[in-house]
Amino acid sequence: VGGLGLNAISMAKTCFGVACVIACDTRESSLAQATDVGADHVSHPDSLLRYLSDKRIVVDTVIDFVSAQKTYELCLAVVRHGGTIHSVGLAGPPLQISPLLAMQKDLTVRFSCWGRKDELVEILRAIVDGRVRPAVELRPMSECMQVLKDLHEGRVRNRVALVPDGLL
Repeated sequence: VGGLGLNAISMAKTCFGVACVIACDTRESSLAQATDVGADHVSHPDSLLRYLSDKRIVVDTVIDFVSAQKTYELCLAVVRHGGTIHSVGLAGPPLQISPLLAMQKDLTVRFSCWGRKDELVEILRAIVDGRVRPAVELRPMSECMQVLKDLHEGRVRNRVALVPDGLL
């Protein structure tokens, strides 16, 4: 539940009418933020399967904002038969995807980096209307290398916008 995930939770709840959003992260602070922006349930990855079972929650769609092997495998484990996994993360090494596992659950697996122009217009309209408040942190451009390091080490909680030095 980094910056992109937080924005997605907000959009799911306010723009797309998603009834139930479950946020999953290893960082307690991110789970707290997820609740603040509208997540109905939050869980640590290690306890997600048990949590869903205990609450009798069926997951129709999973959006993976990391797309690392471990997160993809968790997506496979939690999504219902006939469900959808949508991967938008750019974690690094290629995923090892077993078509057999996806076929056994009759899954749809999708990958994308962005949407259509009309979707962008819809989201920008929601921001202008105040229905979505993007989680953005402003930092001076001179901190670019530190931002990349923080991102790599999992310390960035929101989206980061770099602005020219002296404008903050």
